[in-house]
Amino acid sequence: MNSLTDNIKNWAKDTAGKVKQRLEEHAAYSKMKVEEVAEMVLNHESTEHKRHEYVGVVLHDYHLRLGDTDLLLETKGDKDLYILECKVIQRGHLIGEFQSWDKRKNVLDSMRVPAFIKERD
Repeated sequence: MNSLTDNIKNWAKDTAGKVKQRLEEHAAYSKMKVEEVAEMVLNHESTEHKRHEYVGVVLHDYHLRLGDTDLLLETKGDKDLYILECKVIQRGHLIGEFQSWDKRKNVLDSMRVPAFIKERD
């Protein structure tokens, strides 16, 4: 009987610890619209920019590093930029992504970002 009680106690502690960890992880993230993330990347003074032209199509790659997070943006066009792809990578893990070729998503949809990035906005 003592073994059963110990097992139940251990299970309860493990479960409580996992719930606490998930809540902390959830609190560390927020949501922003894809176009808001893109606007922040485009307008930030630390953003790196590369322009490419392939068969008359102008592409732009933008990279912004904030703390342990990389914001990557790829656009098409020279005047009216069309967002092709937007990624949020934290410590090497993809946490938010938009791809224009995925017809289920659009630039007004929200994507996951670290909370500190949303607070900067």
